[in-house]
Formats: sequence, structure tokens, C-alpha cells
Amino acid sequence: MKKLLSIVFTGMLLTTLLSCGKDRPTERKVQYMGDIDMYNPVPYETYSTSPVFENGISAQLPVEGTIARGTSVYDYPDSEEGYQMAKDSLRSPLEATEKVECIRFLEYGKRIKMVETQYMGIEIDTPEDLDKAQKYIKD
Repeated sequence: MKKLLSIVFTGMLLTTLLSCGKDRPTERKVQYMGDIDMYNPVPYETYSTSPVFENGISAQLPVEGTIARGTSVYDYPDSEEGYQMAKDSLRSPLEATEKVECIRFLEYGKRIKMVETQYMGIEIDTPEDLDKAQKYIKD
């Protein structure tokens, strides 16, 4: 059994060494997808006509919502005050969707206790909501 293993190991070693020799060509002889693969990409001239695109021109407008280079997508200045303002005012996507402030505490790993009641609270998100709430309390 040892002799058989040594023969197999020696054969594999020789095969590996011979297949990595200098005489082996490194260029591809077979190209599987013809002229439409990544080895031969189709170059487009920027303002040339092209049957590939709907309007027949290679130069296309950017997709709607594309942000140009050098522009900022943030509403806060890049300063210490801006960082603090963002930290104080930004809400997580879950909190913004559900409009429940206690979700922020859950996301920070805090424990909260809740009691289910029949009372329906008043949502105050805007100054107009605050006016409505104050009128409701007075009545």
C-alpha cells in the first residue's frame, strides 16, 4: 500500500512540475464567446451613432437621481456643529417609518416597559400638530 501511495504521489508531483514549465503557452487558443466577451470589448465612441441605444447615440444622459461628482448629499455642514446637529436630529429608518420615539431606545439596547391602553395619543411632529394638541387640551 505504501508503494502504491508513493507512486501516485510521485506521479502527481511530476504532472504538476511538468505542466508549469516554460514551454507551455500562456495565451488562450480557444475563445468561447467570439467577439462579444470581455476579452474583446466593444468600444463606443462618445458621440457616435450606435444601434444599441434607443436614441441611436452612444452618449447618454445620466440616470435620474445620479449625484454629480463634488456635490454633497448631506443637509448638515462638515463641521463639529454639523455633526452634533445631525446626531441630535437624525432618526433611524425604522423610527422614521414607525413614528415611535421609543424605537431609538430599543436600537441602543435599552429596555423599556409598555402598557397597552385604550387611549389614543396625539402625534406631534410639526408646529401645526402642536397647535392642534394645545387646542385639544384646552377643550
